[in-house]
Amino acid sequence: MEYIIDEKNIENNISKIAFLFISFVVVSGGYVTQVLPCQTQRFMEDNIIAKHVIGIMISFLFIMMEGGWSFNMKEQKKAPVDWSNGNAIDSMIFGTILYFIFLLTSKMKLLPNLILFGMLFLVYLLNSQRMYWKNRNLISNENNKTFLNYIYICLIISTVVFVYGISEYIIYQINERKNEFDILKFIIGTNKCDSLS
Repeated sequence: MEYIIDEKNIENNISKIAFLFISFVVVSGGYVTQVLPCQTQRFMEDNIIAKHVIGIMISFLFIMMEGGWSFNMKEQKKAPVDWSNGNAIDSMIFGTILYFIFLLTSKMKLLPNLILFGMLFLVYLLNSQRMYWKNRNLISNENNKTFLNYIYICLIISTVVFVYGISEYIIYQINERKNEFDILKFIIGTNKCDSLS
């Protein structure tokens, strides 16, 4: 008996099965890990590398949800992309880089951290609104350039705060831990909070 392979049907079903991966990443990354098997819960709780892998997968997932990112935008624009057919390899690299940057932002004191995330939120807010107006021809070229200048200023401030915040916290940790300070543990280790109450 000969089977005829329907390529479109296979692509659609593979995409549905891929959502199992997405579901696992979201569940593993949140507070609902209690629904996972007990051994998986213990593994996720006790293994810092597993936590980082889940963090990278979450970054990758969100990039893929918007169609994936590519280092070669000319190639990217040759065909429409969505979460099921984007450039997975480049997106994984971008996801790893973004997760590493996110990890570094967790190595700051409160004030620089709040300023950084406030500035990044402002960049997102300004750019989203600018694009909304631009796509509907509701913004003049002059106002569009003004918005872009504000966005660039926010990005420069974010970069300065990012570098300052990490540098300040590294110096703080070196002074606190003296010879026990290890840069690798500092970057990928768990943040131990003295007290959360």
